[in-house]
Amino acid sequence: MFIKGLELKQIVQEIANLKVKRNEMLLILIGEKYLIDIPQFIKALNKYNTKFCGGIFPAVIYGEKKYEDGIIIKILPVLVSPVLIKDLKDVLLNEKILERLRNHPYKSTAILLVDGLMPNISVFLSELFCTLGNSVNYIGGGAGSLTFQPKRCVFTNKGYHQNAAVIAFIDKKSNLGVRHGWKRIMGPIVASKVNNSIIHELNWDKAFHVYRAVVEGDTNVKISMKNFFDVAKNYPFGIHKEDSEDIVRDPILTNHQGDLICVGEIPDHSLLYILKGVPEGLIKAASQAVDDCKLNHSYQNVESLVVDCTSRALFLEDNFEKELHSIKSSLVSIDSNLILEGILTLGEISSHGQGILEFFNKTIVAGVLYE
Repeated sequence: MFIKGLELKQIVQEIANLKVKRNEMLLILIGEKYLIDIPQFIKALNKYNTKFCGGIFPAVIYGEKKYEDGIIIKILPVLVSPVLIKDLKDVLLNEKILERLRNHPYKSTAILLVDGLMPNISVFLSELFCTLGNSVNYIGGGAGSLTFQPKRCVFTNKGYHQNAAVIAFIDKKSNLGVRHGWKRIMGPIVASKVNNSIIHELNWDKAFHVYRAVVEGDTNVKISMKNFFDVAKNYPFGIHKEDSEDIVRDPILTNHQGDLICVGEIPDHSLLYILKGVPEGLIKAASQAVDDCKLNHSYQNVESLVVDCTSRALFLEDNFEKELHSIKSSLVSIDSNLILEGILTLGEISSHGQGILEFFNKTIVAGVLYE
């Protein structure tokens, strides 16, 4: 269900009319410019004893458009109530949850919504993967604001939180595709001094100095603190990954010390490449991500969940609608009744093929859920 322009009471009434069953939950995805009192929203929904979770994102995707002021509500069958994790250093899942997942007849789907600006996201995902392994498929992304101001952005029946994560274990199978389309123009460079998402040095020199030399060598624009984000959105880093596309990291800020601040952690002494993209390459990669989700047979209750990076939309500008059109066309080739639904995020989450759980930037994670 897509909502735009309704007041809180009207939204709650629309949800009440859905008559959610006991074995179902609501996934509520909200564009950051939809001005709604989330604590009051939670309080109103709790009167109906309905399980739910959700987040605030730079925008939601419905059809072939993005909406900063829209809401997507999905009714999904669940194995257990959504799990809220506030202390990300300690990923403890109830033994009943683990037992339910272990005994489930097929691999279910874990939808993860995290505060996209919190520290140690990769550490949290690593701990979660150590707990669950490949027992589920993973899809999700980073909630938060395009202003990059830390604030509360994920919620469940239990409240509205910052520096937290929500996991919904969905009683559906899923096929996933993960692609980005960015290409290397320089590297490898050693991330010789880092602290979580902050790069202090590249090749044992000030990170900004090294980065600036490469970027200014490829463009006529001089890069500074003032225009850093506008220029850097075209030149992300790629972390080397064997047998797959590089994992992209988005540099979003620099400072007077010459550091580069990224969305997502950079492993110490990892090999980095500076990447560049062209609209055609990114759009083709988005279509390929959906093609990777193709079904071998006919299934029931097929639906989509697409997690696309907000910085892809910023990079593509007017071409972003072409990306959405290409995604929609590929979805319809899988199932003619599929509607494109998704979110623009501050980082994307999925397992890379059969690999470990990863946090991506400037990437699209396409999901097709089915029974």
